[in-house]
Amino acid sequence: MSTPTFPQEIVDTIIDCAWYLQREFKPWRVNAGAHRVDGQEPFNVFALVSRSWVARARHCAFRDLTFRRKWSPDARQFTGAVLEHALCTIREHVLHLDFDTDTDTSRTVRCQTAHFSYIANFPNLRSLGLYDLVFEAHLWDSSILESMLLPAPENLEVKSCTFPREACLAELLACATGLRSLRCWYISVHATEPIPSVYSGSPESGSQHLTELSITVTHHACRKFLEWMSSASVPPRIANLELQGIDSESVASVSRVLQVLGSSVVTLSLLMRSLERIQTPFHAEADLSTLRNIQHLVTGCSFFPWGERGVHVQPMLAQLAEHCKKVQSITFYIHGPSSAKEDILTMPWEAIIAILNGPSFRQLDRIVFQLPLWRDELCATRDMLNKRISQQLLGNVTLTPADQIGAAHLARLQQATPNTRDNQRTRDDPPHMQATPSAPTSFTGESKKEAQEFLSDFKRFTALLAAPLTRANRKKTLANAFEPFVQPDTAAWEWWQTLTPDQRQDWDAIEALFNVEWARPRAAQLELSERMALFRAKTLSREELDTRVPISGTKETRWRHSEYAEELEKVGNKTGVQADLLIIEALDLLPPGVKRIMRKWADQQQGGADWSDFCAHLGQLGKTAIDVEQESFDAQMRQSQVLQETKAILAQQEQEIKLLKRSVAERSPSPTRGRGFGMRSLPPYVSREPSPTSPSRRWGELEHVNVNSSAVAFGRPPQTQRPPQTPQHAPPPSPGTPTPRASSTPVGAQTPRSPGTLICFRCGGEGHKVYSCTSTTPLPAEEQEALVARTIRRRTTPMFSPSPTPSGRRFWPPPTPGTPSPAERPRQVYHLDEEYDTYDQYDDADSDDYEAQLALAHVAFYDDVEGKAREAEE
Repeated sequence: MSTPTFPQEIVDTIIDCAWYLQREFKPWRVNAGAHRVDGQEPFNVFALVSRSWVARARHCAFRDLTFRRKWSPDARQFTGAVLEHALCTIREHVLHLDFDTDTDTSRTVRCQTAHFSYIANFPNLRSLGLYDLVFEAHLWDSSILESMLLPAPENLEVKSCTFPREACLAELLACATGLRSLRCWYISVHATEPIPSVYSGSPESGSQHLTELSITVTHHACRKFLEWMSSASVPPRIANLELQGIDSESVASVSRVLQVLGSSVVTLSLLMRSLERIQTPFHAEADLSTLRNIQHLVTGCSFFPWGERGVHVQPMLAQLAEHCKKVQSITFYIHGPSSAKEDILTMPWEAIIAILNGPSFRQLDRIVFQLPLWRDELCATRDMLNKRISQQLLGNVTLTPADQIGAAHLARLQQATPNTRDNQRTRDDPPHMQATPSAPTSFTGESKKEAQEFLSDFKRFTALLAAPLTRANRKKTLANAFEPFVQPDTAAWEWWQTLTPDQRQDWDAIEALFNVEWARPRAAQLELSERMALFRAKTLSREELDTRVPISGTKETRWRHSEYAEELEKVGNKTGVQADLLIIEALDLLPPGVKRIMRKWADQQQGGADWSDFCAHLGQLGKTAIDVEQESFDAQMRQSQVLQETKAILAQQEQEIKLLKRSVAERSPSPTRGRGFGMRSLPPYVSREPSPTSPSRRWGELEHVNVNSSAVAFGRPPQTQRPPQTPQHAPPPSPGTPTPRASSTPVGAQTPRSPGTLICFRCGGEGHKVYSCTSTTPLPAEEQEALVARTIRRRTTPMFSPSPTPSGRRFWPPPTPGTPSPAERPRQVYHLDEEYDTYDQYDDADSDDYEAQLALAHVAFYDDVEGKAREAEE
């Protein structure tokens, strides 16, 4: 529907009033912020509505309105004038309206019922909320309540309000009998006096629509209301029943209500008053036999020194187990000012857990502990209870924080104060009153686990639709809604086809046959080896030490190793192994730094460490201590790694030295080398040392060889064939001539020779080689070696500079020491081998050194690749 144009003069008036009603900037100044915008709070709802009218916006954004601190007569008159205006269409779209005080100030706001007279201008109003209001006795008008509550509202919520007398509270409850939901929490009454009977109407006509009731039974007016409602011949079908402040005077009224309304209750909350000791035990007088359909139970455990300490919980659960088999969640609301969290364990938890492990609570899948807001101990106390109880519970029961499920719908609001409760309406509804969840997946019946999960999802999905109906209609609705979820051509479809038409229309028969076909799987008992395998798989990595995980139920976080300690303790308890053996196994599951700390702690215990103490100490480790120990371990590991690398390098070098020594030993010449007449190949590696026959070469330079280009390119020129040489023998001496004795040092061997002269090392003569020597008087072995040494020394001696310098002739500078060759051979033997090998390879018959030059040219041009390859093979 389109919004008509609002007159400009009325818009200006609305904006001016919005400035006037704006939040005060300072509490000691009246209207201090009326003429400036400080950026702390926007315009109130009237300014927003006016701007939406000007902009022709949709009205769906204003279906929920909250009026705060608008109790002056001028504000009430202006509000009524605006809402009663003919062009004001916002009133047609408002569905939820709250009246509340300013939560930022402690000033008491006193109001009168006339302030709510303009509520009648909202024709489509469905929900009304009154919070923290104080009503005046001389301004109370019950007729306004009748006009305010009877026409259209369905839900009324009154919390932390103060009434002048109980008669006013009774009048309010009498006007609210036609609602669907009524919530009266923390009601206070100034004067307690006998009240007249204000419930003149018949209960059948007044409370038939009521499906949700939450009321504090401490006041006499509330108990009268319960008695009046219980006297109806056909009681209302209340699905969510919440009774607070149960004391000795109200036990009889509560028992009567449970007996009358128990058959329709799905969520039940019974909170005892802890300020006094109940003379008549609740479980002794209350009749719980009618509570056959309860799925969610909330019970209070008083924890005052003079309170009951939850002794009524065990008998109540025992009595409930005899009649109810459908409980899915239980919330233990523990309240009291005590700060000793260990005292909570004095309650009879063992007996309570024994009842919960019985056959009547097989469908139980969630337990919640709602604790007082003890400073800095809320999470620790909840974790202690979870750890204590989870070890004894059987089945797949989950321990869930109270702020994550709907069964504890009173927990957060009952502990909240006007300073902690947020400005908007917040309520943790029970599961059957929450928003409709997503539809469950199709039912296939492939496994028992999947079937049971589908049945739970199906009940949760249809709970909201079936809650307002009667018991017969609710079962019929569930039976009709079940078939569309069965997937065809599956095991579930075959089972569904076996049912008769009468069975398909009966939900009890469907559920019974369903549980027979797909019974809830029981937890399998694992062997010791399997339990230990699960325990050894619970490891803690290095990356997890730097991770923070959220604490369930809060916005705080903790280190991952604290959460890991709880999980490890739970898995270890299920193994059934002794504590000392578990500790030894657990040390191997921790990172090195944490393992060191825990090993030191275990050694200090001298074998008497308990498994729970071990896990508790692990969870309490500080992050700084873990980081220091981990860094110390990392430094030690780095040093060990460097030491191992150094040892490997030294071993490798030692192996290389051994190989070099072996190679040198294998390449050393034999004593008889060079004295045979056989042909020999080139040396395996030609040295880069200067040749002894190069007089003009500098020290360390390569020898320049003048290669005959025609010989290299086209081969050796043809040589003339020389006649074969015949050995010439000396003439025989005359008979009378004495045989001369050879001198130990021939003349030719003692005189210096010109460079290039060929010397025979056998006889000391010139002009022939040692293998062509025919002398019959060879030199002694000592002189032959001396001649070889002189020849090598003469060839390796550096030559003088070819040109004189001003300072005279000088030697070339010595070469710069370089890195020795990996396979360096002895210098003297190497030059001798080079000479022998070169002259053995080529027969220099014409004495022109052509063959030697050709050999050196081969080495210079081809870099002796063949010799290096042969050396590598050796």
